Amino acid sequence: MTQQFSGSSFGWNPHHTEFAEAVELINTGGIDLKPMITQIYPIDKAVEAFALAGDRSKAMKVQLSFS
Repeated sequence: MTQQFSGSSFGWNPHHTEFAEAVELINTGGIDLKPMITQIYPIDKAVEAFALAGDRSKAMKVQLSFS
């Protein structure tokens, strides 16, 4: 008996491998995501970070740093 699992666009579907392929490319250096990060904020400046992230005319991706 074969089982098939599927879910919403936020779930898991064994027939769609794009997410796993993207993760593999990122992990192996096949894709460099650094140019996509507009700014890195320390966690204590999270309010500013979210304000910038909410303005698509100024930022693509904003990252919070916990270190």
